[in-house]
Amino acid sequence: MEINHNSIPKRQKRSEDVIKNYFYALFGRNKPIAKLIKTDKKYYLYDKGTNKILSCSEIEYYLLEEILKNDVNIALNNSIKKYGKRKVFAAATQIIKAINQENILKSFRATQFGLSSHYKNIEEKMRSELMMLTLEVTERCNLRCTYCVYNEEHREKRNHGDKNMPFSVAQAAIDYLKRNSEKQDSVYLSFYGGEPLLRYDFIKSCVEYAEKTLKKKNISYSITTNGTLINSENAEFFFNNNFSVCISIDGPQEIHDMYRKDFKGNGSFNKTIKGLKHLIHTFGKSSVERISLSIVYAPPFSEKKINRITELWVENPWIPENISVQITYPLYHKEIEKILHKERFIEDKNLGQWAREEFFKNFNHREVIHPISKSIVEKMLAILFQRPIYEKPIDKYPLNACCLPGVRKIYVDVEGNFHVCERISSFAPLIGNVNTGIRSDVIQETYIDKYEKWSLPLCSECWAIRICNQCYVHIFSGSKIDINIKKDFCKKTKSMWEEFIKLALEIVERNPKGLNYLKNYKII
Repeated sequence: MEINHNSIPKRQKRSEDVIKNYFYALFGRNKPIAKLIKTDKKYYLYDKGTNKILSCSEIEYYLLEEILKNDVNIALNNSIKKYGKRKVFAAATQIIKAINQENILKSFRATQFGLSSHYKNIEEKMRSELMMLTLEVTERCNLRCTYCVYNEEHREKRNHGDKNMPFSVAQAAIDYLKRNSEKQDSVYLSFYGGEPLLRYDFIKSCVEYAEKTLKKKNISYSITTNGTLINSENAEFFFNNNFSVCISIDGPQEIHDMYRKDFKGNGSFNKTIKGLKHLIHTFGKSSVERISLSIVYAPPFSEKKINRITELWVENPWIPENISVQITYPLYHKEIEKILHKERFIEDKNLGQWAREEFFKNFNHREVIHPISKSIVEKMLAILFQRPIYEKPIDKYPLNACCLPGVRKIYVDVEGNFHVCERISSFAPLIGNVNTGIRSDVIQETYIDKYEKWSLPLCSECWAIRICNQCYVHIFSGSKIDINIKKDFCKKTKSMWEEFIKLALEIVERNPKGLNYLKNYKII
């Protein structure tokens, strides 16, 4: 992996003219797409084409930095002024050696991009490889959380409604899952809302029907709930029927109750924590694998507030320390913006920065890493450690982190319409219906071809294209693609990945095998 910095035998040394000509031939018209990253101790190059990360010397780092932004001649002259001719051309020789041995710095602007160059049997996959259905059990909810995406102030989602999914629609959806999952031994059925536990009997009926209909498959169930309606009966049902349960809880009571209120404006913490306690008591040792917490980190933002959220475990020691956690910022709408304006919002430390610092500190001191920090950091580092490494540059790139619609999952709304997932805009083009089936033409034209067409100019010159975690959620505005939304996320995404790569390198510098466990981390 590392560039060899040993002295070069005389027979391998190149004249200055040969080196200049080499660099001009390689970088004269096009600049390679790569990223230079510096830790407190070392210098590195991330190469887009091969996905390799190589260490380099300070002089090599500086020379590469100059080459990536300037004319070759200017780059060499600037480097010589700083380090002297002998050292610069020795560094240039080492870079050339690494280029030849490692096939780095040979990747330029991407010419093809996306699923269309990877999947040629899209319709066949849709007919035989469907993995998961998410059923919108009801539009109704017993809470009115201020930041809820179904708030009427949020334009990307439907408003709070009162429709329920008819059982006939659920049956048709499960039948569709059976017909189109022939190649899957295991399938997943998820229940969503609104608040799905408002229709507990409906959920039980769906499970009973799924067990009869999908009896030759391993079925896993999941539910996302605010937890206020969980009791000993439904906790037992979930435990006995292979359910994973995600409960929304935002931290200790004063933080949770600030936003998560009922119709009358009363906080919901006491009911939620009681429901969570029922679950953990019933699930016992399996709680860690089958129960997760969903935390919304809402304004006002501060490091003090993040630390206060972590005290949920201190005040409720019966919550497992290694329970799975998802923590996210709320999607902004007018109500959230009013609060930010009122608080004169200044974020002294964002979630990512806090999580990286906590992870690094605890990892080095061999302390228990807090589940919130782990949830943010480990998945990102796992993506790095599990990334494919290529011996030669590959000019094929995934469609960012987009799944193939209609294959990995389908979100079925109360009326039986198929959506890409529950996170995307409610008004994004539908991909089918329980009665008419999947619309492969919409998937091909809108979610593959149009996404590729709009994204390629932006993504083709991005150094992070291979590890990007953006998807359809980050490009749709209502029913249309809006590239400006993606541009905004792109800036944040590249900055985030630079920090996570730096964190990984700093940990490996101190403990070369310390993160090897992430090679087996399950990325969801």
